[in-house]
Amino acid sequence: MRNSGMTLPHNAPQPSAAATRVGYSEGCVQLPDMRLHYVDYGGSGKTLVALHGLVQNAHAFQAIAPLLVPHVRLIALDMRGRSG
Repeated sequence: MRNSGMTLPHNAPQPSAAATRVGYSEGCVQLPDMRLHYVDYGGSGKTLVALHGLVQNAHAFQAIAPLLVPHVRLIALDMRGRSG
């Protein structure tokens, strides 16, 4: 993953040592004219659907998933042609 140069404020939430890795499941959804790959990082609450950058895939969110899943259910979709 490319460093964007963006820094988090000193008081930004940090995952605990035990929560630095989040388990996930992945699969595909078959639509009439395409098949989409997704990664479900779990979590509870409202669902956040994440879309990756052009040269990434749905696994690009592994680093921030520990910060998000305590608050939302995180599902990342792959763009067509970028499956995991």
